[in-house]
Amino acid sequence: MAIPDAKKIYPRIGDADIVYLKNVIDNANIKVGDFTIYDDLVYDPRDFQKIM
Repeated sequence: MAIPDAKKIYPRIGDADIVYLKNVIDNANIKVGDFTIYDDLVYDPRDFQKIM
């Protein structure tokens, strides 16, 4: 089993609905782990901090 790359935005190839949150947020008040994922089927998950 391969070790996941925590520096990627998308943890799965070909799946743009799930992201590693740490790589798409820049708000210092939002704390997440290296492998915290977020799934959004309606909006672009890269816009997490704009939606919340």
